Amino acid sequence: DDNVCSCCGQQLPAEQVNEAREKALQKFNASKSKELETIQVSINHIISEGKKIKPIIEKLEDDNNNLQIKINEAEERSERIQNKINKLKTTHVDVTQTDEYKAIMLEINEINQKRSNIRKTIQDKVSGIDDKISELTQEKSEIEVSRSIEKSNKHLDDVISELRNEEDRLLDEKEKYS
Repeated sequence: DDNVCSCCGQQLPAEQVNEAREKALQKFNASKSKELETIQVSINHIISEGKKIKPIIEKLEDDNNNLQIKINEAEERSERIQNKINKLKTTHVDVTQTDEYKAIMLEINEINQKRSNIRKTIQDKVSGIDDKISELTQEKSEIEVSRSIEKSNKHLDDVISELRNEEDRLLDEKEKYS
């Protein structure tokens, strides 16, 4: 029973019990009221902070939406490019089998053949010129030998002529003394 003292077991006066109840209820109500005030202050603070954060969240959501649009556009472009690449891969043509390639290769071979022919012609001409130079060098050597002999002969003729003149002079002198 609520009206009995828990320590001594005696009956408590109803008025005291009611007062104690009333005090406990007031204390409880005051505590609850203070707690509700604290909660209300916290709620008001959270609402105030929420109002400050809301525009930031809205801007971030807007930025996120714009970025998502750009991402989607980039993915679409990437997909289109990949499709083009795949299409090009499937239509891949071996260039070496085209008529244009074959014509170019034929032209390259003809040019290389002409270059080879020109080289051979030049080598033949150079060889001919080298042979001619050798002949002319040989002929020059022979001419120089002939000139040298001719000079030697002229010198000998001059010496012979001098000796004859000396002989004539000596004969004349001999006649003079005889």
